Amino acid sequence: MRTAVRYAGAREELEAQRIACRVLVEGCEAALASIRLGRAVARGGRELRTALRAREILEEILASWRETLDALDGTGGEERATKSPAFTPL
Repeated sequence: MRTAVRYAGAREELEAQRIACRVLVEGCEAALASIRLGRAVARGGRELRTALRAREILEEILASWRETLDALDGTGGEERATKSPAFTPL
């Protein structure tokens, strides 16, 4: 059941959106880390293609949430390196 919460104003709403977006970014980063390519590489073929595609999808989602967080923070991306760990795709 969803409960409505009253906020004091736009500033609190913006901060709540930032918090929610940061959680989504962290969740995407954790999901990327959880996709283990080692087993897929060993088996090759379809399993490898599926795992690689899953990573691509998560990378796209993560990029989108990072852009949203940058917009909420008003940084345009220049402060991203200090806010979340860098991700290097395999």
